[in-house]
Amino acid sequence: MANQLFIVCTFSFLEAFLQNIYGNDISFLTFSGAVFQFNEIEYSLEVRDFIVREKIKDIYIVNDTSCRFINGIIMRSKVSGFPSENVIEELYIDSYLKYFKDQPLFKHKYILAELNVKNQILGF
Repeated sequence: MANQLFIVCTFSFLEAFLQNIYGNDISFLTFSGAVFQFNEIEYSLEVRDFIVREKIKDIYIVNDTSCRFINGIIMRSKVSGFPSENVIEELYIDSYLKYFKDQPLFKHKYILAELNVKNQILGF
């Protein structure tokens, strides 16, 4: 399954898991919280060049519900200072009344992971 790119969180260590499912002929980009920093122009251009050079046809954004950023934000832990953490925290705060209020706490991480992926898709 060549020509596939998976965007994953640097700290989730999902590469081996995904290779077991999709094979070793896949590519990865890692970002903290799987949040691509679109405002970093030079890096964005390098990513674009990689996608063209490797003839990437499919891009998958993968969030792990045990992500330390997602769980830290939900549990109101001390922030680490990563820009991605701010993005995910804003999603959580801005969407709280619509998606999280009156939901059991264990569902918050699934909902927040899904919102984070959707937010990244809108950026591409």
